[in-house]
Amino acid sequence: MHELACVCDGLSQAKVFLELNRTFSLNNKASNLTAFDLIWHLLNFFAPAFGIGVIAAGLTKLIWRRELRHRTWLKLSLVGVAACSVVAVLGLFVFGQDGKMLTYAGMALACAVTLQLLMR
Repeated sequence: MHELACVCDGLSQAKVFLELNRTFSLNNKASNLTAFDLIWHLLNFFAPAFGIGVIAAGLTKLIWRRELRHRTWLKLSLVGVAACSVVAVLGLFVFGQDGKMLTYAGMALACAVTLQLLMR
């Protein structure tokens, strides 16, 4: 709430940025994780989920186009990306880090299962 108070008080953008930098800093002496760095890390964390979901949806729509004529590619992609994102977050909590091959296998399996359920 302190950041909102700073913005409402009319402080300059530089002061707000410094406040966000201090807020998102894990340890001011050891790491300087800025708001930009946080967004960049989140984008990179969810990039594999996005890639698997979009590619799997495109291939599914291409292979089973007659069965999926009533489903749009966008809906298939959103469902696939959502399933992969949930598995990526679960993998982070279970293993304590991202990028494990078992997490990627789980993402592919979750995406395939959800796309299969949408074919019904």
